[in-house]
Amino acid sequence: MIGRSPRRAAPSPWEPTPRAALRAPALATASGLLRAGAPPAAAWAAAGLGAPGAHGVPGGASPEVAAAARLAHSAGCPLAPTIEALAGRLADQEDAQARAAAGAAGARLSARILGLLPAVGVVFAGIIDPHAVLWLVTGLPGLICLAGGLLLTFTGRRWLSRMVTRATAPPAAEDAAVPFALMLTEVAVAAGIDVCGALTGVGVALEEMAPEAGGALSEAASGLSEGLHWDEAWGHAPDRLSPLSEALRWCWVAGGAPGPALRAARLSLERTEASAREARVAELGVRVALPLSLCLLPAFILVGVVPMLAAVAAGVGLA
Repeated sequence: MIGRSPRRAAPSPWEPTPRAALRAPALATASGLLRAGAPPAAAWAAAGLGAPGAHGVPGGASPEVAAAARLAHSAGCPLAPTIEALAGRLADQEDAQARAAAGAAGARLSARILGLLPAVGVVFAGIIDPHAVLWLVTGLPGLICLAGGLLLTFTGRRWLSRMVTRATAPPAAEDAAVPFALMLTEVAVAAGIDVCGALTGVGVALEEMAPEAGGALSEAASGLSEGLHWDEAWGHAPDRLSPLSEALRWCWVAGGAPGPALRAARLSLERTEASAREARVAELGVRVALPLSLCLLPAFILVGVVPMLAAVAAGVGLA
């Protein structure tokens, strides 16, 4: 009797689910479970993350998810609105990235096609006159043309690839932390935490994701707690944090609710970044002409046109 193979154990729902990237719908599911009263472990499991560990951070969390969980754990604000706001932010980021990728699709295709232009030149030269390929790989002049063509082709392809990457790249970590800090501060003050406590919690939450921004927020909160003037407390903060400082300034002075100002500043930053990225993508259609005219077309001439002309000249006795 053939024995049965042992049954494979079902994976634990509390283990992180391997996936390429955390998506906004998964975080929305997690926030819905939290609002329904589910424990954080169940919410993180529904999002494909592991059980909460140190400072409430689940295993396999992205830097933003880890910062949001750390804020809820250290500042004591509810986790559900924090994750809900993060889900909305992630959805906006995914939409902006999709638009940028769609806009750059033409430039990517052009880069791939134009990168094959020198190879096409060699093939056409070989079809028209096979002696052109022999001239290219045997004599010193041909080898010089071949080396120059390869160098120009490599340079042009790298140039095109870097142009597309730069046009579609997200902002640097410290720059991306500014609208994220605005969002976290908005969530913290909406939970009833005062400005100093919100800045302290957000500063601690950002220590790993953006150390410069996190340290500046913690320093500003400490200065305000010690009674320093607003400008003195923010004196050492980088200029990129000025939208957060200005959004809180008059609320701190006049005692108003800072939530609307924080939200308006965050939306303005995100729209500015999205518009700048779309402008860079739109410029790609014109910028691809530079590597084409300076690298790929000369490479096509060196490995395609010159060997063919040399072979024709040799055939009629001119070389």
